[in-house]
Amino acid sequence: MRPGSAQLAKTIMYNVLVFFVVGNIFYWSIPTLVAVPKIVRAVKTWISDARSSDAPDQAWLRTHIRETGALRTVYRSYVEWRQSATNGETINVEGPYLQRRTVNERTSGEKKAYFFGGSTMWGVGADDARTIPSQFAALTGIHSENFGELSYTAHQGLLLLIQLLQNGHRPDLVVFYDGVNDALHKCRNELGADSHERESQFRFVMQNSARPDSFSYYFAPILNLAQKVNLELSRAARQDQYDCPRNPAKAEAISDHLVSDWRFAKQLVEMHGGTFIGLLQPVIYFSQTRVEGVPLPKEFGDQYRLIYPMVRKKIAGIPGLYDITSVLDVDEAIYIDFCHLTPAGNRYVAQRVAEIVAARGGIR
Repeated sequence: MRPGSAQLAKTIMYNVLVFFVVGNIFYWSIPTLVAVPKIVRAVKTWISDARSSDAPDQAWLRTHIRETGALRTVYRSYVEWRQSATNGETINVEGPYLQRRTVNERTSGEKKAYFFGGSTMWGVGADDARTIPSQFAALTGIHSENFGELSYTAHQGLLLLIQLLQNGHRPDLVVFYDGVNDALHKCRNELGADSHERESQFRFVMQNSARPDSFSYYFAPILNLAQKVNLELSRAARQDQYDCPRNPAKAEAISDHLVSDWRFAKQLVEMHGGTFIGLLQPVIYFSQTRVEGVPLPKEFGDQYRLIYPMVRKKIAGIPGLYDITSVLDVDEAIYIDFCHLTPAGNRYVAQRVAEIVAARGGIR
């Protein structure tokens, strides 16, 4: 090889190496750059606007924001992901099922309640002691466990419930708190009624995975980065990100799937001697509450105004399934964003669950 050609080849190799290193740096930082939840920004806005009675107590909130932004997910078969174990001042995730810690200081342990849902049930915007399960435990004396997870749909809750029952768990009460993620995520153009939020990301990784002994294997992080950036840019540029309003069959299927997931969960729980409660969770678009300064994306509201009435119609008259979208009809500012709640909002939900349990004569 001529000296000039050798120098050119060396220069190309060095540039490829630099590109690879920089790409990996961006790849591993992408959870912070792109995937830091919008909920973190919403909590920041909540603090700065001081819209809540909890707002003066800003020390824990600032810690909560930092700890929320530092969360990392791990893959789990069938349920797809859980938050990795963490030990913080406001957020603790622990145990074999990677659960958000529930405070059970005043419970006897004779009866157990398991809670499922998305990030609102998990407790974004609240410390461990003021999540919905923790406040329910404090109100009722029933030992509670929080199996909620960020972005989970009802179907993921159902699959996790099956795993727990297979592993010998026998909760006396199971509460599913769903609707927000089922409507918003599944109505996205690229997803369907059977999808979870990260389906397109998983699909891309599977399609672009390469054998470790191939050269392209080492560029997988860069390809993944490019896909994530492209997805975010396309979402930002596209005005119509959701297709449920123009696809009534899809909207109907989404509502069918949600109710079916609840009914399957209900049958499983009752078959194993427990009581099941399925709750259509509130969103700000249906709540008569203070909304000053809270961002209200119109496209979000369009999906809920379409899907929620369908769900209400399907659950009417079914024992154990409840529409509690009016539970936050109070003259307070308790929404952080379109669905996440302050600790005071969580308390209203916990009180409503306790009332439902009492009206049913308690749990078996």
